[in-house]
Amino acid sequence: IGWIILEDFYIKDMWSTHVSKITSDKNRQSKLASWTVDQKIESLNISHVLTNEEYNVLMEIKNARNEVVHEGKTPNKETVEKCLELAHRVVQEYIGNHIGTKFSEL
Repeated sequence: IGWIILEDFYIKDMWSTHVSKITSDKNRQSKLASWTVDQKIESLNISHVLTNEEYNVLMEIKNARNEVVHEGKTPNKETVEKCLELAHRVVQEYIGNHIGTKFSEL
């Protein structure tokens, strides 16, 4: 579940924001949205949106996720903790942003 949060929210949004700064063409944005998460992480790192440290953590978590799904391996504790910590930060940020947009309605 932690990886799903990272892939479907954190990386997807980071990618979308990055691509929208490069082109406003919705067709091109749509094509680039279909890239794999691996391709997105690589591109975000190469373009300096992700630091090398962030890149390394995401790749470690992604590789552990792949080993769980494709090989049935149990991930190591440190990787799981990194995943949960990052997913927790992402969820907190999303909730905070959502609540922040609702203050005007209160």
